[in-house]
This record gives sequence, C-alpha cells and structure tokens, in this order.
Amino acid sequence: MKDIEDLKNEAEALGITYSANIGAAKLQAKIDAFYDADSAGHKVEVEATPAEKKEIRANDEKSAMAIIKEQERANLESIVIKLTMVDRREASTATDAYFGNGDVAMNIPLDTWVEVPRIIAMMADEARAITHMESDSGSVPKSVKKFVVEYK
Repeated sequence: MKDIEDLKNEAEALGITYSANIGAAKLQAKIDAFYDADSAGHKVEVEATPAEKKEIRANDEKSAMAIIKEQERANLESIVIKLTMVDRREASTATDAYFGNGDVAMNIPLDTWVEVPRIIAMMADEARAITHMESDSGSVPKSVKKFVVEYK
C-alpha cells in the first residue's frame, strides 16, 4: 500500500480535492473511484464531506463535440459584408480577396455587398498586412488591418 504522501501527490495530479487531514484509506478510495469513473465512461459522484464534494466526469468529449458542432453551424450561417482594402497600392490592382480555412473557401469581390459565411467575415476582419512607415532611422515595418469590413 502507498504511503499518504504518495497518495496526496497522485490525487493532486489527477485534480482530486481532499481534506488536509484525510486518511490514506479514504484517499485511496477517492483515487480508485476516479479511475473507475474514467474506465467506465460515465459520471460518478465521489463520497466526500460537503465542503469538498466534487463531481468527476469521464468522457466529456461528447459535450465538447456538441459544443464544437454548434459553433461550426454558427460559423457557417450567412452574413452580408462589404470588403474594402486598406492598402491603396494593392487595392489599385486587386478585384477580389481569397479566404479559406479548410472547410470553406471563397473569392470575395471587393467594394460590393456579398453574402458570405460568418467564419469568412471573421477571417477578413482579422487579416493583417505589413506596411512600411517612415521614421528617423529609415523605413519601419508595421502590421495593420488589411481590410475594412462593413456589416449590413
């Protein structure tokens, strides 16, 4: 049987809370319950005093996957935007902008209202460009927003 210090270290590593004056047998029972819950794949409530009552959830992937799917659906909802390029040198020759994230890819025409997925609008809003600013020591690169995104 492990000594109390080893059990406390293991419990802390697993994220199990316990009383400072807990006995080795009770702490071992909490650790065993944690591993049983992890292998069984269901929710287990560990016996504890009311001050340290804690629920342990195994396989929270299902709820995490549901959240991810919900966010993906929200990102694919349509939104109407108008893109205007900030960099005038590039804007004189560019007629559209390409955005892609693996799931969705689009060429968006500049300076016209277009219906696009929300994720593409967020990507356009976060796009950056490097411009050069004049200073005493010469030209200094600076990161600025590449597009002005107007929402309808």
